Amino acid sequence: MIADMPLAEAILYAERIPRENGIRRFRFLNERAFVKFVSSLNIVRSPAFRVETGNRRFYIVHGSDEYGEVVAFYSNGRSKFIETSFERMGIAIKSCGGEYLLDLLKL
Repeated sequence: MIADMPLAEAILYAERIPRENGIRRFRFLNERAFVKFVSSLNIVRSPAFRVETGNRRFYIVHGSDEYGEVVAFYSNGRSKFIETSFERMGIAIKSCGGEYLLDLLKL
């Protein structure tokens, strides 16, 4: 259950990426940790993005918490769990082609 995972534990599944223009960026290695982190944000800028590049699928969220702006993403293929969780949280998902990926992540 997402609610059972403490936020501090969810962060253990995140890889920090260097800041870009003061925006914190995290790559999550676990889909449940990613959803827990997104659910903890004060603001989620809708929509979230589902970006497909070949056989990989990325889920990307831009939002903010008490520490400022943040971009979080998860990539490990299709995730029914993420899509269902976002739907329940009222977060729309917009599908994009792979050409948007680098720009969205500012990599």
